[in-house]
Amino acid sequence: MPKGKMKETPEDQAVTKKALENSGATLLAFVEGIEELDGRAAELKEQRRAKLAAAKSEGYDPKAIKQVIKRRAETSEQAAARAELSAVADLYFVAVTDAENA
Repeated sequence: MPKGKMKETPEDQAVTKKALENSGATLLAFVEGIEELDGRAAELKEQRRAKLAAAKSEGYDPKAIKQVIKRRAETSEQAAARAELSAVADLYFVAVTDAENA
């Protein structure tokens, strides 16, 4: 069994070069695609900010609007879990308030 690296022929080098060129081109396409998506995401984020600012200028509370959007996106299971957590938190609050007034 030979020790060390096998001698690379010019044909081997050409195959390696071609493979790296193809791989590099594919990788570049992925990177450029992701960069394009990042740019579009930044534009959408700015549009979202502008919509919230417009709502605020009309007297609406942006934090409340964000909560409405979040709730509308919830599944029924998520809504049930949120309601349960809220009920437990309310119960804890009553217990703490009663303990302070005792």
